[in-house]
Amino acid sequence: MPRDYAVLAPIYEPIRLAAFAESMMPQVIAFAQQHDWLGRYLLDLGCGTGAATRWLAGRGYNVTGIDISAEMLTEAQRRFSATGQSVTFAQGDIRTLDTRMREHYDLAVAFDVMNEIGSLREVESVFAGVYALLAPGKWFVFDLHTLVGLAMQSQRDTELLSESDETFVIVNRHMDYDRQTLSQRYTIFRQISPQHGYARASALRTLRGYPVQAIIALLGRIGFEIMTVMNARLETIDPARTEEPRVVVIAGKPGGGA
Repeated sequence: MPRDYAVLAPIYEPIRLAAFAESMMPQVIAFAQQHDWLGRYLLDLGCGTGAATRWLAGRGYNVTGIDISAEMLTEAQRRFSATGQSVTFAQGDIRTLDTRMREHYDLAVAFDVMNEIGSLREVESVFAGVYALLAPGKWFVFDLHTLVGLAMQSQRDTELLSESDETFVIVNRHMDYDRQTLSQRYTIFRQISPQHGYARASALRTLRGYPVQAIIALLGRIGFEIMTVMNARLETIDPARTEEPRVVVIAGKPGGGA
């Protein structure tokens, strides 16, 4: 996986792979503040090239971004250098979070991340690490492509994501219903020069589907309280009956103030 993101890092934002995180972050903060959440220290899990992190830092939050890919973090730092904002980036695996990073955070977010975790046991490890890092009374917010959503994406089996004189990107999708995974194979052509033509590279993302109820049960096992489950429009839904392609989960660590 890190090798694949080394290929994707320079084009991650241009082909809009960060678009969901970037669009959701303002909405999540607004929702949190409307429900009496207060905080300053935030943790962005699987921060990628830092699209959501930049938005938070620009509003004065103290943000730590974590990603497993050194190349994605390099791209994030490059983009931050043009803003003059201050942020902390750390390379690491969110399945084995270093709980000594900071005693407590006020909010942890993970957008476009959880479906890339390979098993429910590893998802539980992520939850346990986040729980240890959150201050009592604070929130963990993440999204999840549902099994319905992954199947819907697979219907667009081939798609042109970007086309220019210098670069074009094609994605091929395949749903494995037995394993409940969606494979996304990106093929990237970059122009070396008009005289020497194009260089070809490829990267693979595999998204694993999980039943929403199983995810909620894992959160409860760790000790989280489920505050709400919403669709991507931040409308409350019943997680036991949802046919939504994507859900947003807000879980709280008991205790403390808002």
